[in-house]
Amino acid sequence: MSENLLLSYLPPMKQIVIMLLLISLSATPSSAKSYGDMPLPIRRETMSVKDSTSTTKAKCCPETDEETIATKRHTRLRTHSTMIGLGSNNQLDTYLSPLEYTGWEVRLLQENRRPTRLLSGRVEVQHLIQANYSYTHSLTRDTKYHSGLLEWQAAWHYRWQVLPWLRLLAGPQLGLHAGFVYSTRNGNNPAQARLSGDLNASGMAIANLRLWGHPVEARYQGDLLLAGLMFAPQYGQSYYEIFSLDQPHHNVCFVWPGAAVTYSQLLTLDIPLGTAALRIGYQGVIRQYRANHIKMHDWQHLLLLGYVKRFELVKFFKE
Repeated sequence: MSENLLLSYLPPMKQIVIMLLLISLSATPSSAKSYGDMPLPIRRETMSVKDSTSTTKAKCCPETDEETIATKRHTRLRTHSTMIGLGSNNQLDTYLSPLEYTGWEVRLLQENRRPTRLLSGRVEVQHLIQANYSYTHSLTRDTKYHSGLLEWQAAWHYRWQVLPWLRLLAGPQLGLHAGFVYSTRNGNNPAQARLSGDLNASGMAIANLRLWGHPVEARYQGDLLLAGLMFAPQYGQSYYEIFSLDQPHHNVCFVWPGAAVTYSQLLTLDIPLGTAALRIGYQGVIRQYRANHIKMHDWQHLLLLGYVKRFELVKFFKE
């Protein structure tokens, strides 16, 4: 049953991914020379800077050295994006029911990316906050699940400029997840808590292209779980026994790829619109766990729509 349901979700996912890939393939590489020369709109911000000798007010002024400009943009560029996603979810939690539940999901994503001074400025930090709500039902539609999840992730990516228009990034990622699943039918154990922390391997490919004469940015990111900790009750153990009677029994479990297959992928395309950029994309999440004789999975496929703002902070010091 699991394989058939998974295959039923693959066609719409493939259509979205193939559509975005075809758009990317029809584009041509941009002439951008570095991360700081990105073709998408960049807004310059001024700020006050204090050092050991003096304090000055930052302002924008012309630069004559192109290499200095590129370095300054690289070390000062901030990217902020907000996205909303809508798609499908396939859920299984044998603590609540042996059946799979299918339905829809809505998700809000907030992403911030900025460079650091680590390793000569070649490390970037990414913060990603996600909140989602799912409404799923059984095949007979007599039972429903209401579930929600709040996620925080931080990644440190090392950057390689492999081509003038293409850069690759890779590094570790930390994640914290807290949520719930509520069943409208169960009496003794109507809900299941979701609480976990994990260490992931994260990779990203970003290409600056030109699509029909207009600059665009295409990005693919994949995150794979390496190790982590999660909360899981024993099969048949109630939360009353754990918390009220103080009878925990190995409820904090160590997870690794052999017991928890978790992979998240994000495909986005940024199209400039005035001083910002329109972002369209696809997010696919495969999250599977097996702990304390309980099996859980969430298979999510979402279409994303949002906007992107880029800020360039320029600092000046007076001698």
